[in-house]
Amino acid sequence: MTRLSIPLHRFHIRLLLFLLIAFYLPGHAQGSVTGDAVKEVESKTYEAVLTRVIAVYPNLQSAILQIQRSTLELNRIYATLGWNAIASTSFSHDLAVFGTPANILIARGALTRKLASGDSITLDASYNRTDNDVVFIPSLPNPSNDSAVNLSYRRPLLKGAGNIEYQSLQDAARARIDSSKADEYKLRDVLARQIATLYFGLATIEVNLANTRDGIDRLRRLQEYVVRNKKLGISEEKDILQSQARLDRKLAALTALETARNQQLYNLNRLMNIPATTQFTSRLNYSKQDVPSRQILHDEVFNYSPSLRNAYASKKVAESNIKIQRDNKKDIIDVIVSVGARVKTGPAENTYVDRSDLAGKVGLEYRAALDKQGLHATLQQALLNRD
Repeated sequence: MTRLSIPLHRFHIRLLLFLLIAFYLPGHAQGSVTGDAVKEVESKTYEAVLTRVIAVYPNLQSAILQIQRSTLELNRIYATLGWNAIASTSFSHDLAVFGTPANILIARGALTRKLASGDSITLDASYNRTDNDVVFIPSLPNPSNDSAVNLSYRRPLLKGAGNIEYQSLQDAARARIDSSKADEYKLRDVLARQIATLYFGLATIEVNLANTRDGIDRLRRLQEYVVRNKKLGISEEKDILQSQARLDRKLAALTALETARNQQLYNLNRLMNIPATTQFTSRLNYSKQDVPSRQILHDEVFNYSPSLRNAYASKKVAESNIKIQRDNKKDIIDVIVSVGARVKTGPAENTYVDRSDLAGKVGLEYRAALDKQGLHATLQQALLNRD
């Protein structure tokens, strides 16, 4: 019985150790968790990462807001061609036409609009009521009510002809929009390069990690082989030490690669504005057919280069400013044509006056600055800004 109990006791101990190793040791628990975690780790393409970064990157949002501001500036320029209303009213006690005291009520209103051609239209109306304290001419109405309606058309012949300022401001606003878009494209390009460096660096690290793990497995099998050969007397102690040293170097390289991978993930997660501990793997779905030709790349650089677009926009803004300053140097000569109606009503001696008639006028208006040094200086500054 004694001989049988000892082996049986040892058998129970070995069985207990096996169960502990299989189910409760930390290494196995960690391995199982890692396996579950690996299953839960998703893969992301470069395009998905870049799209996420573009959606949350603060500086890019500022660039988009700048585009919106530039667009609103263009809308403001369009609004300068809208109708404008003017109204005024007053009541006074003053001397009338014949020097007699009178109560005077005046009301005026006008609608004006400037056309894209530079011409302008004005529709105005006025009402004047005069109540004299003393009447010198009984045949004239007192109080008198004078009403007038006019439609005027103004055409500039020199300054303002063709509405150069309006057209130039439009061109400058569109150029600023293109410049703002170019700045956005430039920022997108910087982000794309930064994300490409991090993402494809992560992909490279993942490949190196896989190769390193394979190398570690091979070195462990080699070490087991050397240990077995030593037992058989084929290998020596130095062979075991050499294999162990090679394995240690591989393990150290694995640790360095894992650290580098975590750093790449941290940087990408920070740019995507997601938790820094988020794990994902790269997914590359590219082929040689996805690479554009040299001509296509050349055309895209020429058409979409932020630097070229910014330069073109700056030149366009400068040229628009030059056109405006040259137009400002010109004298003002405007032709004004107006038609209207006049109505005069009011009680007079033994009668009631009610007269109306049509009115028309053609006029020429001239204005000029006697000192144009400031205008010349502004034009020269605009020319220097273009050059």
